[in-house]
Amino acid sequence: MRIFPSRRANTLAVFLILLVCYGYFMPKWADWGANSRADLVYAVVDQGVLTIDDYHENTGDKAFFEGHYYTDKSIGPSLIAMPFYAVFKALGVLPPVQYLIENGGSLGNFSDTLNPDGQGFRPQAMYEGMALTFMTFFAVSVPSALLGVTLYLLAARFAQKDVYAFLLALIYGLATPAFAYSNVLFQHQHAAFGAFVGFYLLWRVVYEQANVRWLWVV
Repeated sequence: MRIFPSRRANTLAVFLILLVCYGYFMPKWADWGANSRADLVYAVVDQGVLTIDDYHENTGDKAFFEGHYYTDKSIGPSLIAMPFYAVFKALGVLPPVQYLIENGGSLGNFSDTLNPDGQGFRPQAMYEGMALTFMTFFAVSVPSALLGVTLYLLAARFAQKDVYAFLLALIYGLATPAFAYSNVLFQHQHAAFGAFVGFYLLWRVVYEQANVRWLWVV
């Protein structure tokens, strides 16, 4: 089916609005669930192991088996985040990034956000926080924004006006729990993305005679 120019503009607008809103907020650095998944990423990319022995202290969501710590969370988000962490790790050696890692605590009001009863500013914690933010944006926020686009494209085929589908996509992306889960290294949005995008592609093949090769994606 041909996509009209106005629909292309709306598609881009939905994607950018959702992505900017998701990316504006930083993920919670002290989230046990996200840290557990991130620890597996660090262990695999940095050390080539599945144990999180060197990282487990930042989370309570872990399993202890035969002398080693493991994440007890679903590994899907970790697998998706691994290539993005590899990119961040390569960028981490650049002087501007190194400066932020080593001196981030003295920039602006960052120190005011720290727990007064905590350990204070630590470069390693800064590194992990920046890595988590980078991974979460590309591994979770981007697919979530694409999910909103897919919802718009399907709804536009049934709505009397494209603007109704446009508003529906934004309501889903910004006024439901999808907003909160689009900025955290959990599997919720990945599951929603896979299920809904798969349905959309299957619907196109059945009702719009789209190329059956799309079924390989499903």
